[in-house]
Amino acid sequence: MRKVLARGRFLADRRYLVAVFGALLIVGLLVLPVPYVKQSPGPIFNTIGTFDDKELIAISGTETYAPDGSLGLVTVTERGGPFGILLLGEALLGWVNPDVAIVPRSALYPEELSEEQARTRNRVAFGNSQGNAISAALGHLGLPIVTSVLVSGVADDGPSVGLFEVGDQITGVQGAGVTTTEELVKKVRANSPGTEIEFDVIRQGEPRKIKVTSQAANDDPNAASVGIFISNDVQAEFEIDFALDSIGGPSAGLMFALGIIDELTPGNLTKGEEVAGTGTVTPAGEVGPIGGLWQKLAAASNQDVEIFLLPADNCDDVNRSEFRGMPLVPVKSVTEAVNYLRKWAMDGADSLPRCTGTEIG
Repeated sequence: MRKVLARGRFLADRRYLVAVFGALLIVGLLVLPVPYVKQSPGPIFNTIGTFDDKELIAISGTETYAPDGSLGLVTVTERGGPFGILLLGEALLGWVNPDVAIVPRSALYPEELSEEQARTRNRVAFGNSQGNAISAALGHLGLPIVTSVLVSGVADDGPSVGLFEVGDQITGVQGAGVTTTEELVKKVRANSPGTEIEFDVIRQGEPRKIKVTSQAANDDPNAASVGIFISNDVQAEFEIDFALDSIGGPSAGLMFALGIIDELTPGNLTKGEEVAGTGTVTPAGEVGPIGGLWQKLAAASNQDVEIFLLPADNCDDVNRSEFRGMPLVPVKSVTEAVNYLRKWAMDGADSLPRCTGTEIG
């Protein structure tokens, strides 16, 4: 009898140890870092409202108006990759959440990209979205501007280290003048890697020439790159300042442009209601595609958003005309977006074009 009891206790203890070991193993696996990035719905910022008790877009030196409603700039929150460690448990929870995307790091960021480099890249892109928005908005309104290209950073592992400085104004490439980042990038990439490229530069008011032996671009081994970050500097006849600098990326351009236009014209583009949207914008006002669209739509659907403006090129990504009851209105330009908002104010959402497809989620 004692042997049976002893054997029973041994089996019970063994099962207990196996259970404890299994639990510890599961916990250990759940806290294992994984090479993925988690994209979640982020906060929404009203470009005709305030941020940290300051006007998000502050315009001075000319007449402005105080529109009601909201032009919501939607964002995506990222975790993992260069922005900290993503654990397996977090990734598993994200995979079962329809509003969250779990994306391989390699699809978004090079493996060697550090957090500082990623934040610099995003900050430069965000700054460009602001400059492009000013150009697009004032161009739509027929107001004069002067644009130039400034160096906003130098890659610490690139060929321009020790040659360019932050604040340098680039006025030409290989003898041809440039006034926008788009022009400069096009002229640089037209060269083969290894080509010595000559830049006309103004540094602290003094003109100079800088020669850089180019390297291959990260996204195209046949295109040249010189490892600098550049931004459009836009000068208007009045001041436009942005209070928001805590997010990154290029997709804020459309909503920034609409915010500027709304503040410089009488009336309300939003008719006092909630509008949200996303999209890159060129200095000429063309609207381009963005990433993280599903997460941005999810963020907007949690608010009382009446319509959502998105790049026409992104319609295939959603394949639907509305998202959880929110009409999806495709736009190709800032002017088109303004015209649609005015039409919506007069005739309602049913008068606007929609992305094709059916609401399914």
